[in-house]
Amino acid sequence: MLSNARKYIPPCQSRFCHQPIKEIANTEYETVLSSVQQCLKRNEMSITDQRAKQSFADLERIMHDLYCKRLPRKLYRRARREYKQVKRLQKILSLSITY
Repeated sequence: MLSNARKYIPPCQSRFCHQPIKEIANTEYETVLSSVQQCLKRNEMSITDQRAKQSFADLERIMHDLYCKRLPRKLYRRARREYKQVKRLQKILSLSITY
């Protein structure tokens, strides 16, 4: 039943990932940047002028700040608790499937 249910996305899941936060932020930035550049190209706007370059630099700084900013204590505790619950459920499900 749980395996066919909707996917649950725990809050702040990137905090508990094994990748470094900077690497996650850079990956996310590249994803957003490529979609913004495609949108600008479709609307025949330049992606190489000074305003665009400044906007891309600001976007990178904002993404980096959002990912590297410390979480409030309550949110961190909640995220950690839910992360552990999800991992426990995944382990139980994998054990039940093998038997």
